[in-house]
Amino acid sequence: MWPLLCALLCLAPLGAWAGPSCHMEVAGGGISYLGFLGRRSGAPVLFQSAWDGRGRLLACSVRGEPWLIRRYRAACARRLPGDLFAPAWKPARRRALDALARHGAACSGAESWEAGRPRGRRAAGDDRDPPARRRSRRGWTMPGTLWCGAGDSAGSGAELGIFQGPDLCCREHDQCAEQLSALEYNYGIRNYRLHTVSHCDCDARFKQCLLGLNDTISNIIGITFFDLLEMPCFVLEESEACVEWHWWGGCKRYGPVALARLVQQSQYEYSPPLGETTRPAPRPPGKGWKHSKPGRKHRRKKMKGPRLDNGVQGSQSPREAQKPGTAPLTLNQPSPPAPARSCGCYRRLDQCEFKIAPHEVKYQLHNPDSRTLFHCNCTRRLARFLRRTKGPNEVEEEVLSDFISTACFVLEPPADCANGEEQQPE
Repeated sequence: MWPLLCALLCLAPLGAWAGPSCHMEVAGGGISYLGFLGRRSGAPVLFQSAWDGRGRLLACSVRGEPWLIRRYRAACARRLPGDLFAPAWKPARRRALDALARHGAACSGAESWEAGRPRGRRAAGDDRDPPARRRSRRGWTMPGTLWCGAGDSAGSGAELGIFQGPDLCCREHDQCAEQLSALEYNYGIRNYRLHTVSHCDCDARFKQCLLGLNDTISNIIGITFFDLLEMPCFVLEESEACVEWHWWGGCKRYGPVALARLVQQSQYEYSPPLGETTRPAPRPPGKGWKHSKPGRKHRRKKMKGPRLDNGVQGSQSPREAQKPGTAPLTLNQPSPPAPARSCGCYRRLDQCEFKIAPHEVKYQLHNPDSRTLFHCNCTRRLARFLRRTKGPNEVEEEVLSDFISTACFVLEPPADCANGEEQQPE
């Protein structure tokens, strides 16, 4: 494989990446993330990129801060939880690196490395933004976002990047009232870091916002912020201190003041959403799907069917359910001698034509839940089956509560829809 890499490096344009290492990969939900360490014009840099389901580059960035490179290397050496750093070489990664070699000059931050060394930058904390509150600096840039980064990418407060959900979380985090910007002295301590440190309540809301989205980009932001960079936060504790001084330096009056105490935060613990893996899963063979319509296979792959008593998912054959790259639920119950009768019911639910994935906007309706929202006709069939079988068993009840929303939706044409026109659901 290394000869292929060397040939690719030789074909890369001048100033492109070189010597890639420590590849971090996260994929799922039609979006994949690839980050790695490389060299640009002789200097070590961190490349980050986001790709769509067809392998097209959505956004990328190049960062060269020494402290960021050191943190990334340290995280690569100790292997973050979830095996995000992928040691194995894959053809898909070679194609991604080839695309970055062609389009690397268009990545945000790449212009600073074209002259062979980083251009002069503003001093840390010297933002001088017109708004009263300066933007928070997380210390790194997430490609495809305007607020999840170290620069002033957003032109206004209403402007968002490609990945709007994570951008909203970062924008709210930027508005934290209690912050310590780089090298700032406040609350009795000085922040010697080159990035902003926020109050623990703000960071907790930031983490919950990302966990609520639970997609590829939000999870990689959370992993980078809380695990890779190990961002601390601070709490304010009331203490007695001097609040008024004499002209000659002595304390004139003591009173209660809020003093900051730094706290090391817990790691970003997340569960990959249904149908996602930390690595791109191999595409299953076509024969593994029975009674599937053309164009439906990819959508059905995203939505795994509820797991049955025999450990086989309703929308997959037993052979396919054992393929690597999936994250099946582990059951401690013995397998029954025969397939469960509920298989057909769940298969029909999986084949439901009208459904809205978690956090997806479809049919002019937003599904804010982490579970899939189905059309009422589809869930009605499941409800009738459960009534006939006197309710689900323990395993089915747990799976249903985790993966299938208790609500449902109906499709209705607009009131002013003309006869003969295609009905647009509301």
